[in-house]
Amino acid sequence: MTRQKARLKNLGFCVAGIGFLMLLFMFFATASWIGYEVKEVCEEAMLKYEGDAVEALIGLLEDDAADYRARNSAVWALGQLGDARALPAVKKHFKGYEKGARCDRGEELCQYELYKAVKLLEGGPNISAFVWR
Repeated sequence: MTRQKARLKNLGFCVAGIGFLMLLFMFFATASWIGYEVKEVCEEAMLKYEGDAVEALIGLLEDDAADYRARNSAVWALGQLGDARALPAVKKHFKGYEKGARCDRGEELCQYELYKAVKLLEGGPNISAFVWR
């Protein structure tokens, strides 16, 4: 192998390594942000509803007087937490999800959000959760 080819090969390895490290950093930063947001939603729910984080989030989800955005955030957080105690409450509100259907998070419980939460609560993979759980 010529000297120039060896340099190009080394440069390729360096660029690939830097790219991999950047992707790894972005993954951990995103996963940490998700964990931070889950904790924020939990803390807000625990100010208004009794019990631990999961019980408070279920209370928020079940509160018909609560804002739909807050209730949708509770659904998302419950899915992220992955605690099976939330499955009956989430399933109760899940009416079915039609692919491509849009929802207004301020006007209704988002069926897609409920669908994702059900999948996570039933043991679906959550690749970012190990970072912040």
